[in-house]
Amino acid sequence: MKRSFSLSEAAEELGVSAATVRNWLKSDEAGEGTIEELRRLAEKRLTHRANKRNLRGNRASGKKFLGPFWSMGGRRFLEFYWEKKETFPESDLLRGIFLFCLGHHLCVLRKRTDPRILQEMDAWKAALTKEAKSVGVHSWKSLAEETSEWLRANWKYAGDADVLGCLSLEMSRRGTLAEQGAFYTPEPAAREAVERLAEAGNWEGSPTFLDPACGSGVFLREIRRRFQLPLSAVFGMDLDPTAVRIARLNLLFDVPDSPESPCIVCWDGLLPDLPEGMPTSFTAIAANPPWGAKKAKKPKKQNAQERSEFCGNVDVLSECGVLGLRGVRGEREMFTRFLRRSWELLQPGGTAVFLLPEAFLNIRTHASIRRFLLENAQIEEAVSIGRAFEGVFTPAVRFVFRKPVFSHSSAKVSQTAARRFPQERFLQIPDCIISPNSSAETFRIVEKMYAVPHETLAGHASWGLGIVTGNNARWLAEEPKSEDWEPILCGPDVEPFRIREPKKWIHFRPECFQQTIPEERFRVPEKIVYRFITSRPAFALDTQQRLTLNSANFLVPAIPGLSTLAVLAFLNSEAFRFLFVQQFFTHKVLRGDLERLPFPKISKKIVQNLEILAGDVFSGKEVCAKIEEQVFSTFNLTRTEIQFIRRSLKK
Repeated sequence: MKRSFSLSEAAEELGVSAATVRNWLKSDEAGEGTIEELRRLAEKRLTHRANKRNLRGNRASGKKFLGPFWSMGGRRFLEFYWEKKETFPESDLLRGIFLFCLGHHLCVLRKRTDPRILQEMDAWKAALTKEAKSVGVHSWKSLAEETSEWLRANWKYAGDADVLGCLSLEMSRRGTLAEQGAFYTPEPAAREAVERLAEAGNWEGSPTFLDPACGSGVFLREIRRRFQLPLSAVFGMDLDPTAVRIARLNLLFDVPDSPESPCIVCWDGLLPDLPEGMPTSFTAIAANPPWGAKKAKKPKKQNAQERSEFCGNVDVLSECGVLGLRGVRGEREMFTRFLRRSWELLQPGGTAVFLLPEAFLNIRTHASIRRFLLENAQIEEAVSIGRAFEGVFTPAVRFVFRKPVFSHSSAKVSQTAARRFPQERFLQIPDCIISPNSSAETFRIVEKMYAVPHETLAGHASWGLGIVTGNNARWLAEEPKSEDWEPILCGPDVEPFRIREPKKWIHFRPECFQQTIPEERFRVPEKIVYRFITSRPAFALDTQQRLTLNSANFLVPAIPGLSTLAVLAFLNSEAFRFLFVQQFFTHKVLRGDLERLPFPKISKKIVQNLEILAGDVFSGKEVCAKIEEQVFSTFNLTRTEIQFIRRSLKK
């Protein structure tokens, strides 16, 4: 039946990508593929995803709230919030009411009656009143009274932790957190970043500090405490008006009887202009910008009066909760745009520290911003800090740079922050990849290996991606269901040189799969299969013309003078693993990276030796050490250099 709508129209209607709509239409669950059936399927699929996010969030929150306030009201406060959320019509308003009531309760517990704090709470209350009126919710004051009464009876914690910031993100809709890239910055990670900033920066005179995506103000508090700065020296921006309120209140809690209000405003930190009342440049910048966020939700409209008030003096800014306008398009990832914008906002000699996803250091998508910073800034540090964020499985790095570039600059790049070397070296690496494991000796050995006359797989291989079924539970089985089923190779089946006995079976029906290449591409006499996701690349020879799943891609090499077995020997060698780890610093084995590896031009005799040794591996003989020595010798590496490579691979 011909559809009455296009994929793009359905995608816009359902709030998903066109590719997702295409995949849904291939599934039996979509029925005849009408828009009504797609809506029902979307509700089912997206609700299931949201539930999984909530489960992950609940598990993470148990770790996040392992503080006194978790047992003194935090857990029960969240439960009270979720209970009210079931029937309250406006989630954002409900979140604001609960956090406002908690903020007021903290003022009482901490016995804070400072004029600036009272002014802040009055402005927050006025903003909630205005928002409730605009959405037609007239019961908010009674709910606020009920919440305040609950807090007086159940919440006893009056400590120093950023409870408002933690709870704010925990209350946010789980389905939008990943889209917005918003994750809470742990105070220890922020504190350590500020220490690195202190070591690298120049803090003489009257420094000014900015967080362009400040959230609840974790960095702002840490920098003010570390340097005992007045509130007039720290500035912040964020698109979330509730986060801005919390950040302002947190700073006022830190400074008893402050004569001034914090200059933290609801503004887009990527806009080319800054709010009135802020400097045009800053001594230092620190941020944990959104990760993975590519665009923000459509902003609310502003009338002329709101715009005028929002861009007024600091006191007026303190009472504004209007959402800023979006701007600056072009970059895909939000955090790369924050890096570039922050470089622009730094004073000459100014320093910035960012908490970023580890992928920033090596993914090709970010090559342009890496090159820009390597050419226009002095990189002070790029250090892995592991999985620093609750509920986020991506490892993080702390990245510190100074403006402008100084001659003979050097970067400290390691997991232990112990080595320094010229950053110009990174500019010589393809895509300017920055590896935390690199050292001066590493660069010297890599350069020596590439100095050997060599060929590459670029233009000398055909490549194949494994099958993407779209639903492995449906299309794969532990054993054959009929004569039409055959074994399929998966990533875990691939070991160096060898392929384990496959544990999965499939009925090859390409019209049912989400993505596959033509069958004849799989059915070649011999191909090299490799794991796609791994920190230890492994390559094996397949001579049985088997299918592969997307966790196991393959190539058919055609390097002049090298047989398939010789290529296999190089790919599985310690020398190549060293090059792969040091240059690409990734857990994915990408075609573009493999195409850069150097295969030395060697004699027919050496090729024959490698073929014989590879054949002995298949026969079960212990000859891997001989293969390693043969490969090392083709790069003219000394015994000392070989020992260095082996030590680095053990780290």
